[in-house]
Amino acid sequence: MRKIFLRMMISYLLVFPVSSLLYASDYYEDPMVGLSSRLTGMGGLHAAYADGFTTIYTNPAGFFESGEEVSWGEITLGLKGPIFSIADAIIGGDTDLTSIGDLLTGIYAGLGLSGPLSFGYVGNGLGLGIIGTSDVLLSSYTPLAATARVRQDLLLVGGYSFPINIMPEGHRLDGGVLLKGGFRGELEAEVTAVDIQDFDPSQFTDDEPFAFINLIGMDLGLLYSWQDRLFVGLTGKDVYTPTSKKNYASLQAFLDGDAELSQEYGVVPFTLNIGTRYLLDLSEKNLFISTVNFYLDYADLLDFWLYPTLAVNPVLHVSLGAELTMLRILAVRLGFSEGLPAAGIGVNLKWFTLNASMFGTERSTEPGMSPVYNLQLGFEFRY
Repeated sequence: MRKIFLRMMISYLLVFPVSSLLYASDYYEDPMVGLSSRLTGMGGLHAAYADGFTTIYTNPAGFFESGEEVSWGEITLGLKGPIFSIADAIIGGDTDLTSIGDLLTGIYAGLGLSGPLSFGYVGNGLGLGIIGTSDVLLSSYTPLAATARVRQDLLLVGGYSFPINIMPEGHRLDGGVLLKGGFRGELEAEVTAVDIQDFDPSQFTDDEPFAFINLIGMDLGLLYSWQDRLFVGLTGKDVYTPTSKKNYASLQAFLDGDAELSQEYGVVPFTLNIGTRYLLDLSEKNLFISTVNFYLDYADLLDFWLYPTLAVNPVLHVSLGAELTMLRILAVRLGFSEGLPAAGIGVNLKWFTLNASMFGTERSTEPGMSPVYNLQLGFEFRY
């Protein structure tokens, strides 16, 4: 029975996403995922990562391996680009149009927030979560004007992992499935140097088009381990995640219950990811260093075939990561993702964990063409 189920899961990972392309979609929707300054500090999402509540973002087959953890709140703030310069221009109000225009030209800056809504449980093969995230992005490809996008997401997930008893002693194989549903509100508007100089938030929310998106989907995963030391993970993210997008004249029109102007149907692109993890456990030797984890991943194996218009250089799919934990309290992290370095630090203060990271993301389809550096700071209340 386990062998039959394993064959079925592999078939779904490889065949179902291809068959889903036969259904027409109007657009591709960005996936919903919370911020994690721990993961970004060591190269992003890793398919073989399984450690606590954050496993919800990586591989549903890791709910056994991760151990038990309850999340009862989180505040993770992410910054990208010259966000402080923009804030000075808005708050100060005395910046001349030429200076603001120069600032807008070619800009890519944003602010993201996960929490404080971040409740859930992972452990004993079970994973549950309710996660809220907010995101503001300002981007420009033309002089003197930019596009401002504001998003608010609410993601609900529930999944289960289980052992697949076909391995010899010392080896283990787990499978997992994660069901998810989500809601997204999105405002998008064109802003000019004059708009920033005379910034009025109420005008932005009252006059600009508003979109309400809902989705329902599924992730699948496999996690192999050898002697609790070497791990190999395979995940199918958004194996089939259709979306529905309703467009309204404004946010107020949506709140007033007015009829939508139009409706579109889309899909969150499927990604097939593979990765390895090697754990060096030194805790029993009473050394200063407790554990060391090494990660190597290749993300989105099939993008060139399934979504050629979204495909990027294969180098951007490779990620490396390392996490060194000292005395079970202090963690130092290094990573490499999208052709750019990453680094982070974490401090476990019993009642909450403080994580900080700095990392790069690539806006273009080729390495080094348009890099953006980011900062994240997170306070995670978990036990």
